[in-house]
Parts: sequence; structure tokens; C-alpha cells
Amino acid sequence: MTSFVFFLSINTAESKTIRSELERLHNENIELTKQRETLNITHDIQIKKLHDSYSIKLHEAEQWPDRLQSELNREREQHRIQINELERRLKESFLTVCIYNRLRKSTILLFHMINKNQPDTFCQQKSRNTYFFI
Repeated sequence: MTSFVFFLSINTAESKTIRSELERLHNENIELTKQRETLNITHDIQIKKLHDSYSIKLHEAEQWPDRLQSELNREREQHRIQINELERRLKESFLTVCIYNRLRKSTILLFHMINKNQPDTFCQQKSRNTYFFI
């Protein structure tokens, strides 16, 4: 009977050791399962962020031709306005020159009419409608 009691006490001590090891492994398993779930959630979040980022960039890339076209249209409109302004200024300048030339011609003709008797002293007609001063 002594050997049986000794065997029971060894089994009980060994059983407690095995039980505590089993509990430790069970707790470790639970902890690892939680870590795995956390990693899965983290990876899912990162994949979602990458997907969203890619979607945004893809959407921006698809809009790029439209933005380019609108910028091109804006530049064309600005160029058209500049050309119209340049054309207006050139017309004004041309009209100013024409008015000046007409005024000059009228002045010369007026002086010529006043000084009909002395054309050589004031001006001479070199060719049609062209005068020069002496």
C-alpha cells in the first residue's frame, strides 16, 4: 500500500505540474489567437487604406485629361483676349497714324494754298500728295 500512496502522491504532483503546464499553454494559445486576430484586423485596415489610396489616385488619373482640356481651354481664351486687345491697340495706332498723316497733308496743302505765289520758298511737290520742306 505504501507504494500505491507514493505512486498517488507522485501522480498528484505530476498531475499538478501537467495541469499547470496545460493551463499555461491554454493561456498562451488564447494570447496568440488574440494577437493573430489583431494582426488580421491591422492588415485588413492597411489593405483598405491602400485600396482607398489607389482608388483616389486612379480617379485623379481619370480626371487628368479633363483638367488638361479645361486648362487648355482657359489658356486659349486668355490668348484670344490678348489677341483681341493687341488687334484693338494696332487699329488705334493705325488710326492715329492715319489721322496724323491726314492732318499733316491738310496742313501742307493749306500752307501751299496760302503761299501759291511762292511755292519754292515753302515746299515743293515731289510726287502726287507728297511734299517736302525746303
